[in-house]
Amino acid sequence: MALVSEYLAGASTRYQGSSDLLLFAIVAAVLLFLRRRAGAVLLTILTFNPIIWIINYQYFKKRWPELASTSAGKSA
Repeated sequence: MALVSEYLAGASTRYQGSSDLLLFAIVAAVLLFLRRRAGAVLLTILTFNPIIWIINYQYFKKRWPELASTSAGKSA
């Protein structure tokens, strides 16, 4: 019984970093959904995939002014 409780106690601390990263990614996704530049940059970095970085670079090169106008508080 003690082994089970020790395992469960260790599981909560073992996955704390994963849940923090998930929360960070959710916040970044909400920012991107709200058309904020910070969300776009954070989610691109969180992918850890250089191919996605290149694709997003090409996409954001075209969309950066649009994201800037919504970041300044202007509504469409």
